[in-house]
Amino acid sequence: MKTSVLITGPESSCTRMVTQIVCSMRFIGSSGHLQVLDKYIGKSPIVSAEYVYRQSVPHGGRLPDYKKIRKYFKNNNMDLRTIVVLRNHIPNMISKVERGHTENKNVNKKLSDEISYIFKNSIYIEPFIVLSASALMLDVDSGIFEIERFLEKKFTGKKSFIFNSDKKRYEDVHGS
Repeated sequence: MKTSVLITGPESSCTRMVTQIVCSMRFIGSSGHLQVLDKYIGKSPIVSAEYVYRQSVPHGGRLPDYKKIRKYFKNNNMDLRTIVVLRNHIPNMISKVERGHTENKNVNKKLSDEISYIFKNSIYIEPFIVLSASALMLDVDSGIFEIERFLEKKFTGKKSFIFNSDKKRYEDVHGS
């Protein structure tokens, strides 16, 4: 049975960066906002391969239907593993506002609601690991090791795209 990977997390939690890491482990997919599998989930079968599918919460203005996603991969005879990406609260909130995902006055509630949604639906995304993007940015090798161990695959790409974007967010708050 082929293994595919669902990457999910609140908006601005670095799901794109984690997806790029997984793509470097020979999974088919994209770290971009447009996800090829969006047009197939729940509709038509896909070629049996190992895919990575990124769904931020929300994704394209809607909450991901984890039950439908799980069923789709199961119906296509694929094992699905999930990486839930979380980021330290302050840099995540600042990034959400900077990127226009929400207004400053609503950001804490919106982020909390997104995290709650993921875990209220966790039965549909098992097995999963929770990966701290903030920790990954500070210790790239250990973060990649967590992913490798969970997916039972080796990272074969370059690490140059992984950088500590949290540092800037904290500097913005501290003024240093």
